Amino acid sequence: MKRNLHLLFALVSLAAAGALPGCAYMNQWAWRNRPYADRAPCQFPYDLPQDELVAHLNANTLQSWRSTSITIASREHISGLSGMLAVESPRNFRLIASSAFGGEVDFGSNNERFWFWTRRSEQKGIFTARHDQAAHALERFPIPFQPDWLMEVLGVVPLNAADLSLEPGSPARSPVRLVNLVSRRTSPQGDQVTKVTVVDTCHGVIREHALYDATGRIMARAILRGHFQDEITRKVLPSAIDLEWPRTNVHLTLRFRDIEVNPAAIAPQTWALPAIPNTPVIDLEPELARVHEG
Repeated sequence: MKRNLHLLFALVSLAAAGALPGCAYMNQWAWRNRPYADRAPCQFPYDLPQDELVAHLNANTLQSWRSTSITIASREHISGLSGMLAVESPRNFRLIASSAFGGEVDFGSNNERFWFWTRRSEQKGIFTARHDQAAHALERFPIPFQPDWLMEVLGVVPLNAADLSLEPGSPARSPVRLVNLVSRRTSPQGDQVTKVTVVDTCHGVIREHALYDATGRIMARAILRGHFQDEITRKVLPSAIDLEWPRTNVHLTLRFRDIEVNPAAIAPQTWALPAIPNTPVIDLEPELARVHEG
């Protein structure tokens, strides 16, 4: 079951994009006019002040999006998955993925709780817990999933300027100029966690999100690639995201073929706990409470 939980949460931690008024479908082959590519001309001055840089990035914060044509690949566990994904700020999202064998994954979240199901799990069931139990879930199960960090990766939560410091980034080939926006946090377990957002100041886009533990080891990393600008909303989105959790040896790539930006309406049942025939709903909260008390 633990191995399948790794896969499930990794598959779920994938996404990007949404926007302001307007609605559009886009095809990835049209995204290849690359004004945000590494060697495209710079759009911003080298010495853009930190407050202006953060304000620019936060102006690109997304509200909602939906894609019914995504592909997922992993060199460790599984490939050839396809499906749909919908995201809505601040905590609504849903991923349903399938293979040639049928449904593989149903993962979702609403304001109160999250859930997950995988067809390949040894223990059959739709597992669910409240968001305030997420930290205990990370302790109890070897799950590579940090919910709050994930929502930042998806671009639906603005950066908190008060928590950030601007630091030099790793060297990169010209004309890309990288800086790090760094914040240090204390996890629910009392451990220090450092969040690093790598920003390309030449083109004004986020290239990477990463979490480091107190020893400086990477806990999770998301690399954003293939940026393009939505013609209607003028928001800049990645067309692919690479995710990795080194401790669990999970590496995944999510590619978006079509994205519906700020759909006029996403059905409320999208954010509801699913009902799968012959599959029980298993609330993790009682077990997590027993482990915590013990």
